[in-house]
Amino acid sequence: MSALGLAHVYVLGAVAMTGVGQVLVKQASTRAETGLRIFTSWRLVLGYTFLFGMTLLTQLALHDMTLRELSVWITLTYPLTIGLSALWLEERVGLRELLGLAVLVVGLVVFSLA
Repeated sequence: MSALGLAHVYVLGAVAMTGVGQVLVKQASTRAETGLRIFTSWRLVLGYTFLFGMTLLTQLALHDMTLRELSVWITLTYPLTIGLSALWLEERVGLRELLGLAVLVVGLVVFSLA
């Protein structure tokens, strides 16, 4: 696999780890844990581990990819996180979230054409 192809695999892994990590952290924060037990929740620890892994994968991707290209790929995190929250946490995706995603897509198109 070429270096650029491997960079794309790293970025997609980072996007996936970010989405799952954010949902795990939110799920841990809504549990009725008290005191220090909040910080030892397996969901919280795993979520922050995923977010740390995302940082490492992003750094590996930047080795063979431009920051401009990486920033476009990383924005996939937003729709993924909203989708995972709707599926996993059964959150309602309202009009404001959909409008936000539409603005994101328009911004990506403008950014890519510039």
